[in-house]
Amino acid sequence: MKVLVTGAGGPGSEALARNWNHHEVIFADVDIQRIHPSIPRERCHKIPSGTDPDFYRKIGLFIRELGIDVIVSQVDEELELLNQLRREIGTFDLITPDSNFVGMCNNKAVLGENLRKVGIPEPNTELLSHDTQLRPSNMIFKPSYGRGSRGIFFFRHDSNFESLKSYLLSTNVPYVVQDEIAGEEFTIQVMANRNGKLKAIIPVQVFEKRGSTTRCRINLNHIVLETARLLHHSFNPIGTYNVQSILDAETKENYIIEINPRVSTTLCLSLEAGLDPIELFFDDTETFHITKNGLNLSRHWTNFFSDPN
Repeated sequence: MKVLVTGAGGPGSEALARNWNHHEVIFADVDIQRIHPSIPRERCHKIPSGTDPDFYRKIGLFIRELGIDVIVSQVDEELELLNQLRREIGTFDLITPDSNFVGMCNNKAVLGENLRKVGIPEPNTELLSHDTQLRPSNMIFKPSYGRGSRGIFFFRHDSNFESLKSYLLSTNVPYVVQDEIAGEEFTIQVMANRNGKLKAIIPVQVFEKRGSTTRCRINLNHIVLETARLLHHSFNPIGTYNVQSILDAETKENYIIEINPRVSTTLCLSLEAGLDPIELFFDDTETFHITKNGLNLSRHWTNFFSDPN
């Protein structure tokens, strides 16, 4: 299959290029220089940002020109447009969920409300307003839309709550407030087929982050697995998506903090464990795959040198 990986400037592409060699993989990013230099440049392409007004037209031409069979997007801003394009031209598959699930996950306030409706623990997510009250717990403020690692403010009780609230409301960016949960962080890759049949769950315990996860391990914690199972059977999305959660140190409840309705940069760890989301997307059998426990991922800097020419 000819596979297009977007957002290829992330830290997982180098491993994807090594471990996904049974597909013909093309890597694309808004800046080719971000793509790991070990990947041959003829396999690297520049594409517009998902927020570019011309993204839809240009990515459609790009897909047709290269004859792409499957798209693996790592960029939140592309997902709804790629779903629309898939419906329009119908020549490729997108191994991420459909627009309804994407829209719910990309709005943290709506996601929190829907998780509560189906009884899944979440950190009391509330849209920030002038009526928002101080909570007994420490609090986290984050934009309701966009990546959860950007624009975050942590509130501690030695800070001025009203000042922080007033400032965030003045930005005209919708914010949500959540309880800060103390415990073990997990990034969970959930894989389903094209009909929404659950094929695999890969719970990854995070030990270190530097923007993205840099040190982690597959940990088949039964509470985390059960949360992911309940989530999937509550909404039945197709494809592969990523769940961010915190396993509370005291209550042992697993709180879903947010959902990225796309593959994560730890996809390469799933591949190393023998689970290919593309193969599972087209697998119409009843098989549920159990992954290897304890497999580690550790990311380090590499240095490349080149002549000016």
